[in-house]
Amino acid sequence: MNAGTLERMAESDETLVSRTVRLQDKAAYGELVRRYERKILMLQQKLTGERALAEDLAQETFLRAWQKLDTFSGSGSFGGWLASLGYNVFRAHWRKHRRQNDEVPLDDLELAAPAADETGSADLDRLLGILPRQDQVIMTLFYAYGLSNTEVGQVLEMPAGTVKA
Repeated sequence: MNAGTLERMAESDETLVSRTVRLQDKAAYGELVRRYERKILMLQQKLTGERALAEDLAQETFLRAWQKLDTFSGSGSFGGWLASLGYNVFRAHWRKHRRQNDEVPLDDLELAAPAADETGSADLDRLLGILPRQDQVIMTLFYAYGLSNTEVGQVLEMPAGTVKA
């Protein structure tokens, strides 16, 4: 690693966002992608149950983040903002897909049990699989993503008390 790479790794998310927006610094944005790519992919896998679709939606999430990065206000965590964007990318995909195929509403869809990933999370996936879809997403955002109840509520557009319950 060179000195520039080490410096970017030590910078906060907010500093990297600022550099990306002000200077169109692609290396700074690349560091943000590196920090969050696994989490966004994991979130999309929990939402879709399909690895290939999750990869496409994760890529779409980072593309939209690049386009909308100047809208990140810094009032919450960058991870929370990115998770919210990823959730919205999923919802937009699902609405489009549902209209094309006239399928069941999003709230009625049961989440498929994803295959174990490279971290060996098969047990966690099995345990999450018994929960309703909305609860699976909440648990993933809270425990795997490390978001607070308030941040999870913002991502899913629900009160923090509902998330906590």
